[in-house]
Amino acid sequence: MKKLFLISTILMFVFCACKAQNNNSELLTVNYSKTPEQMLTPYVHCSLITEKFPLSAELVGKNIEVSTKLFTFDKGTSLKDAISIMDKAGCRPATFFELLAFGETQPKSGKHIEVVALGSILDADHEEDSNNEDDAPYLEICNSKSSITIISLFPELFEHCSFLAVQK
Repeated sequence: MKKLFLISTILMFVFCACKAQNNNSELLTVNYSKTPEQMLTPYVHCSLITEKFPLSAELVGKNIEVSTKLFTFDKGTSLKDAISIMDKAGCRPATFFELLAFGETQPKSGKHIEVVALGSILDADHEEDSNNEDDAPYLEICNSKSSITIISLFPELFEHCSFLAVQK
């Protein structure tokens, strides 16, 4: 009985913590008429990043409107758990290009923002410089500078960053 109470308390806490962060959704347009290089112009970035996230031919030339939400998670949340929580909330993980569009909408207010897009994961098994952890696009806005890079999905990351999701 104690185990059931403990499990239900933990699940309620996780659900409430995520739900509190997810009340605000933001509508944005992803402009696929730009090349990946043009999309990256406002950001400090590594030139190799465009090779890692190619633009799908079926999206070229389109403008797609999406509704986004930011999720936060507790320490110990796994990648699989994070995606499952997003799915249960009617969302899917955002892609690299959706993360770029999100970054363009954020005011340069001096607020520090760190956001990860789990919809464009680079599998650690296929990377030459693998650290045995999957990697994902990472957006950081600090003061008036925005940077986009690739970050390892180490377990502690889930308690420090926000994760962009798109409503299905």
